[in-house]
Order: sequence, then structure tokens, then C-alpha cells
Amino acid sequence: MRALIVEPSRFLRSVLSSIFSSANIIALHAGTAEEALALLVDEPCDILCFAQQLREGTGINFLHQAKSAHPGHAVVSLMVSSDLTPTRLEEAARAGVTEAFSKSHLDALEAFVKRFAESRESTITGHVLLVEDSILAAKFCLEVITRLGLTADHFDCAEEALKSLATTRYDLVLTDDLLAGQGTGLSLIRAIRS
Repeated sequence: MRALIVEPSRFLRSVLSSIFSSANIIALHAGTAEEALALLVDEPCDILCFAQQLREGTGINFLHQAKSAHPGHAVVSLMVSSDLTPTRLEEAARAGVTEAFSKSHLDALEAFVKRFAESRESTITGHVLLVEDSILAAKFCLEVITRLGLTADHFDCAEEALKSLATTRYDLVLTDDLLAGQGTGLSLIRAIRS
């Protein structure tokens, strides 16, 4: 498992690196968003840990750039800030930040990282029925599903998904509401339940 730390302060990068290393997570470092985006080209990461304020702008902007350039990379995004106002927390939540931590209370970040690492060590298995007509969304979902250790069959319409249920057992159904074909995700769920 890999984490990418994006923090202008060399000292804080070192502290954050030790937090991840103590949970057996490989920590990569970048001082700027530009360096981080370049690292992500060759080094896929499971966790992005970034400062709220970077030299080039905000950590939220970096997160948007990273998600746009590398969909399916980081499953978890962690923001560290010395200024966690309710407005800033709301902005982080809207941007898809998993959790925000105060730079003055990194013990909470350390506890989160340990829990996350322990949860990833327990392997899960299963077969997923993914019903999604957007190729980009399906690709992203399949990458996440595979990283979790699950297998998946993908269909773009409810009709084909229902046919597969006659011959294949699934542990989880993940469906969009609006699909190609006649059926919707809701009609698919109703058919499965009946």
C-alpha cells in the first residue's frame, strides 16, 4: 500500500512519513502539487495526504487535479490543515476529502491511518455485478473493485445483467440508476428482490 504526502514543510513531511511507515504503508513525498502530479504518473497510490495550503494554491485544487488526471488511483484522501474552520471542512467534504486533520493534533491522523491499514490487511473476497453505462464511471468502479480484491462482471444495461443472474452468483450488486436499454437500476433491484 502506498501513500503520497504533499506538504511544503520538509519537517512535517518527515513526521507524516513516519506515521504512514509505522502502519507499514510506503510513503512517497512531494513538496508541491506539481511534483506530486508527476509522481502519480509512475507511482499509483492508495492514499493522498495533502496540506490544505500548498505553494501553488489549495490542497483541494490539487485533489481535483489528481482525480482528473489519475481516476481510480487514491481511494482515500486526507487533508491536514492548521485552520479547520466549519467552512473549510464543508469545502473539503464537497471535494471528496475522506477526512481532515489538524496539524496540531496529528495523533488523530495516526489513529486513522492505523485503522485503515488494519482494515486493508483483512482480505475480502466476492463477486460483484456492476451495471453502469458510462465507460469512464465503469472503469473507475472496476479499478476500485479490483483493488479491494473482488472480481466483477460489468454490463451496461439491466436486461443483460438480469440474464447473467441466471447463471452466476453475485455477492454484491452495484448499479447506476439511469442505464442503457429499457430498464433502470431501480427496476433491476426490484427484479432481483422478487
